Amino acid sequence: MNRKFFEAISILIGTIVGAGIFALPYVIMKAGILIGLFYFIFLGLIVLTVHLIYGEIVLRTSGIHHFVGYGEIYLGKTGKKVFFISSLISLGGSSLVYLILGGNFLTYLFSQSGKSVFFYVIIFWLAMSLGIILGWRRISWLEFLMTIFLILVMMIIVGFSFSHFQIKNLPLVNLKYFFLPWGIIFYALSGGSAIPEISEVLEKENNKLKNVIFIGTIIPLIIYFIFSLVTVGALGSLTTEDTIGGIKILFGNGIVYLITVFGFLAVSTSYLTMGIVLKKIFIYDLKINSLLAIIIVCLSPLVLYLLGLQNFIKIISFLGLWLGAVEGILLLIIHQQVKKNGNRQPEYSLSIPKIVYYLIGTIFILGPILSIIFLQY
Repeated sequence: MNRKFFEAISILIGTIVGAGIFALPYVIMKAGILIGLFYFIFLGLIVLTVHLIYGEIVLRTSGIHHFVGYGEIYLGKTGKKVFFISSLISLGGSSLVYLILGGNFLTYLFSQSGKSVFFYVIIFWLAMSLGIILGWRRISWLEFLMTIFLILVMMIIVGFSFSHFQIKNLPLVNLKYFFLPWGIIFYALSGGSAIPEISEVLEKENNKLKNVIFIGTIIPLIIYFIFSLVTVGALGSLTTEDTIGGIKILFGNGIVYLITVFGFLAVSTSYLTMGIVLKKIFIYDLKINSLLAIIIVCLSPLVLYLLGLQNFIKIISFLGLWLGAVEGILLLIIHQQVKKNGNRQPEYSLSIPKIVYYLIGTIFILGPILSIIFLQY
């Protein structure tokens, strides 16, 4: 296993581990640890399957493409339009979530400066926009280092929480909030947008893509569950929507500074990945001038923030439930098409019974519908 293999894994982990992790303890505290465990396993298997499906689609298709490009190749203009709209909302919405949290984390870190949250939102936006302009190839080494540091800091936070961990703080089941974790956990585990990037990094070693996807998806799932379990076990009813508020009450400012460093690293790596992927969608799939693509990608999150879209819990839930379902169903359809019409011999091929396609598709459809009926925040 060489540098490219680990770099590819770090890209996927860095893409997955982002804003969603800070909402997880809250939804686990509300729904109960057993319901949370159910969703981690249930949705973890679905996300892993979808990631592997997307990986095979990438390997069976020559050229550089992303969601929009694959939609057009295998589903025609309609598929292109649906994927385009979905990708814009999904990636743009994710960038907005990272922008909100990035500004908040900088505010926590430099709270004594007296500057407003808006000031730090602008600082974060400027720094991330520069990274998007430079492009992935120039910052991939930083992603690798930040991901390693992110996991180390994560372990330190869990270590601190263990000293306050109490079984009685862990609610087991609260059926009133059964559907609350669905969209947020699905969103938190999803990182398929980085798979074409991973394939580019591996280049002639795409025979390792399947292992990269498996490892890069499972590691965040384990990190998420441990983080949620230990945090809720330490905070109990003090668990807040962004997690940090409860940690500040229990541990004081010292650990808050540590976790905000972790948070800043997490949202930074994901913001950069989403922005660069979105930029490439405009350039490669829509044939838009690179300068215009950069302007659109960089300005969109800031404009949405200024319009008042600042509740990251509701944004994450929407993205996970609705856009995750749309993109998931389309990838299932494309996967069946690419088996017949792909123009490249893939390094791996999945054998999925039709009943599994229908089962996963039904789950994607039921998630948003049931959540509309029963979801409570």
